[in-house]
Amino acid sequence: MSFPGYTAWNPVMANGATGVTGATGTSTFTRQSVSVTTASLAPGAIEQDTVTMAKSANIFSVSCNNSAWVRIYCTSAARTADLGRSILNDPVPGSGCIFDGSTSSVITCSPVPNFYNLDATPNTNCYLSIMNLGSTTTSITTIITFVPEEV
Repeated sequence: MSFPGYTAWNPVMANGATGVTGATGTSTFTRQSVSVTTASLAPGAIEQDTVTMAKSANIFSVSCNNSAWVRIYCTSAARTADLGRSILNDPVPGSGCIFDGSTSSVITCSPVPNFYNLDATPNTNCYLSIMNLGSTTTSITTIITFVPEEV
């Protein structure tokens, strides 16, 4: 497809619905999921995890198989700095906490939070803190559904 006078946009428009192919071989704009399963956590215990997601992405939902408090951060330093915060307190604006929610099923994000990695060299790491809110020791599987913006 060609649009006279818009030569710089012609290659972008020519791709159409398939979008831009990213490093993983999938469309940048395809809905994807990543998951992480903690070790067996005692009630109130926290595990810090890192998953590979995207340099930036829109998060559509976060789900857990057991009752958990999940927080998502833009750097590991932000995650470490926020470790002692109580679930009763909101994150400080600008602290690097992108998502903060507790669930035993699915949280549909509305509005959609925008994840972005702010490491010195941006990469696809997504930093999580997961706390067991249940009354028994258990592993918690967390699934993040997202659409990458920058791969």
